[in-house]
Amino acid sequence: MKKRCNYVSFCFVLVMLWLSTGHLVAASDVCPYCADLGRGCDAQLQRCIPCNGTSGCSSLQSCNLDTGYCDPKPLFQPFVWNDGILIPFMFLSSAIHNAAGTGGGTSYIALFVIVLGFRVAAASANSHAFIFAGMIANVLVNLWARHPFRDMPRIDWNLVAATVPLFLAGSSVGVFLNQTFPNYFLSLFLAAIMFLLTVIVTWLGVRLSWRELARHRRCTRSNLATMDAATERTDQADTKTTVKSLEAASCGRDEEDVRVDAKEQSLSIVAATELATADDSEQADNTLQETFSKASAKTQTSVDGALQGAWLPRWLDPLLHARTLDEMMQIERSWFQWRYILLLASCWSVLFVARYLSGSRDARSPVGMPLCGAVFWVVFALQETYLVAVALLMYWRNRRLWRLRHTLDFAWYIDANGMGDVPFRDVFLAPYMLFSLFVGVLDTWVGISGSALLVPYLYILGRVEPFTVQSSISTVIFVTSSAGAVQFLAYGQLQISYALFYGLWTMLGSFFGVILVYYIARKYHVKAVFLLALAAACAFSFGTLVYVGIRNIVHVAAAQVGWVFNNICAVAYKT
Repeated sequence: MKKRCNYVSFCFVLVMLWLSTGHLVAASDVCPYCADLGRGCDAQLQRCIPCNGTSGCSSLQSCNLDTGYCDPKPLFQPFVWNDGILIPFMFLSSAIHNAAGTGGGTSYIALFVIVLGFRVAAASANSHAFIFAGMIANVLVNLWARHPFRDMPRIDWNLVAATVPLFLAGSSVGVFLNQTFPNYFLSLFLAAIMFLLTVIVTWLGVRLSWRELARHRRCTRSNLATMDAATERTDQADTKTTVKSLEAASCGRDEEDVRVDAKEQSLSIVAATELATADDSEQADNTLQETFSKASAKTQTSVDGALQGAWLPRWLDPLLHARTLDEMMQIERSWFQWRYILLLASCWSVLFVARYLSGSRDARSPVGMPLCGAVFWVVFALQETYLVAVALLMYWRNRRLWRLRHTLDFAWYIDANGMGDVPFRDVFLAPYMLFSLFVGVLDTWVGISGSALLVPYLYILGRVEPFTVQSSISTVIFVTSSAGAVQFLAYGQLQISYALFYGLWTMLGSFFGVILVYYIARKYHVKAVFLLALAAACAFSFGTLVYVGIRNIVHVAAAQVGWVFNNICAVAYKT
């Protein structure tokens, strides 16, 4: 197997080098490099110049006289084969990425650069619209779906609320970096990230697949014997052993695994022991009632202590004020969690208003705010302060919720693969939220969908089960990709016609991919399908981005230019 993988990798590299060789021969001057920058070319002087109305742009581009850059031509004006061939590629790419819970930004960037001649920075900006369109379908599938292990929504809104604020705070910084760094740097950086993710996720997916297949084979051979043994042990006091036996006999059907509340389990053991030694039923009833009363009083005292630190009013956060497990489950049972939605909407609105009023190097401020002036940076600081404050509030809240759930003996779920509920303990929560800030920067900087990094993080370090990861992170990217799209729209970098048309196909592809992967996972009880889909998406993105990166490097070398950075404070439009 290892030799075969090495052979495939070697052939892949040869193909990439062969493809890039043609560009190396053709790129004998500065003009291909100018095309990558979206500028016109003076062939005699061998330098890049602003385009004009009649020349300087390819057949797939049109000249923006206001900025002097070659922007993508209006959609279907004229219609070329590139416009049509991109439709099935966008559909399939969206199906694969959204099945894995990722947005597919890297694939969209590569496709638009290769097929439609977009600049990498422009393709990166427009990819957020396609990610958002795919996530619309993803969220619609998951919003009304129930958790496969308990009577709760499939989306973990606590995880969503802990991720979004710092993600959005980082996205504004990423927009500045997107406008500053050269195209070929973005391509190489993306390729390096996707190579690392491909290796990690493939390893994790193959390992999980072998575990599930081995468990299924063992279960098939000894299913009847295991179930008989488990039935005989139900009369014994060792409830934990019984639960493990039943779980082992479930043949991977994690949605039917037995889950035992720790409090009920301990009380059942005590009650069973005392009932066995009781002289009559009346004495047994009295003993059982006394045992439950003591346990209830002890639990209530712990709950009262935990609630003393819940300074948020009950109407604003009733979950932190729950006094019983039933009350907590009742609050979380509703699919429409309006408090979380209102919180996310406030973060989104603050970001949009601040960025729209500030303007950018490509778009004027509608209120005349000077670019990079004092007011510009004050607005930026206020926006970031609000998002960081909300993130700190969510950190404190999830820590309190974790402790309260332990106090109420919440029935935690862990499947046979060691994956289960989100562990909102300090050792996981703080690093995860800081990681979401870093992911937010990369999301708008290089166009990679943040889910391509968050999903592996939750799988590998958080050990969160795939149903929760896929649905919750899809909701996160639904919010953040829309925020990224409106930021680039406000900055004048979003091509609305392309976003609407190809966004429709990414939405349809997302519906197909998400429904298919859930069908396979639930029918055949193979959770590894989520990881295998993610590995395929990362591998496809890596291959296309290597090609784009090699092409850009060849053009830069032929033009004999160094690293060219843009100044975000230098306006690109005509004043």
